[in-house]
Amino acid sequence: MTPGKRFHQQLNLPPQTQIVLYQGNIQANRSLERLIYAARFLDPDIVIVLMGRTRGKILTQLEALIAQEGVADRVKILPPVPYAELLSWTASADLGLTVYSPGYSDNVRVFLPNKLFEYFMAGLPVLSAPLEAVTEIITRHDTGVILSSLEPEDVGSTINTLLKDSVAWNGCISTPCEPPVNSCAGKKKVLDSFNYMMSYLLRGNQEKLRLKQRVKSSISACMYWVMQATMCG
Repeated sequence: MTPGKRFHQQLNLPPQTQIVLYQGNIQANRSLERLIYAARFLDPDIVIVLMGRTRGKILTQLEALIAQEGVADRVKILPPVPYAELLSWTASADLGLTVYSPGYSDNVRVFLPNKLFEYFMAGLPVLSAPLEAVTEIITRHDTGVILSSLEPEDVGSTINTLLKDSVAWNGCISTPCEPPVNSCAGKKKVLDSFNYMMSYLLRGNQEKLRLKQRVKSSISACMYWVMQATMCG
């Protein structure tokens, strides 16, 4: 496949199509139905791609919702790709998504997903729900936009604004280098984010520290991407 056009070739999309990407596990607590409801509010030539491993009955449920909403041309679901190829797929999108509902659980509210760092490494800005740790990093390092509302129309209109208004992209990560698909600008964001996240986790907020397993997961995710980032020449 041509570098930078993996999704277009896989899905037979016109070259002008802009790709809004969610990558990672496709499961109930990811609030992916919100993106399907938002799809009807997207401008022409914007496609949402959900790429990852499905769990339980979620694939059938999402496909039924896509059909119900009449947005089969606006929302595509793809299986996971080999991890060695992941960043090259990620880099062929235009915007990365983390849209989990903060109120779903305490774990969801404070966790820091691997995909955030994958988006950074691939050179994508991020549109996120107001998750505590994610908001801290995106706001501090100007790597994307935090949604002020999770209503589908607001999600759709924010995506539209980001993809058509160059001013909205100021400060976000630049186009990555190929090959390998690793943006040195993105790597610096990862390193900066790691340093800040460690201080964030160690501030002594007992509510966060009680969620020991989630904190460990966040640190592990950061450590992996820090090791990748230090390879930048």
